[in-house]
Amino acid sequence: MRRIRTSLADCGLELALVPDLFDDVWTQGRPARPQTAVTPMTQDSSTVADRLARVREVLRDRASEALCLLKALTVPGDKVMVQTPVYNCFFSSIRNNGCEMIANPLVYRNRGYQIDFDDLEKKTSDPKVKLM
Repeated sequence: MRRIRTSLADCGLELALVPDLFDDVWTQGRPARPQTAVTPMTQDSSTVADRLARVREVLRDRASEALCLLKALTVPGDKVMVQTPVYNCFFSSIRNNGCEMIANPLVYRNRGYQIDFDDLEKKTSDPKVKLM
């Protein structure tokens, strides 16, 4: 943790806890956890387009933070592990910083995604994997 804080400080950044993305998107209270695989989009009075616009805005704001972390914690040639599926912007940000993206695909099972821990362990044993 000290190395991360030092690397960030060298870039003029400070490690801080960030509120949950859902708190920024669901402005009228977070919906209850779904009991089914799909939850109807009727939790508040905003339209789907409104909610998607809020998600895009939050992701755009947070993308610069993620990019700073990527730059602070890696050097060109390092590998960055991504648990797919993810937004496409992760791939280009990693490539554009001279790093190689390594996928640890999440496994869809029992109506949800689960981590493939065997694959995760195998891939994180590579010393060039610097960030996940």
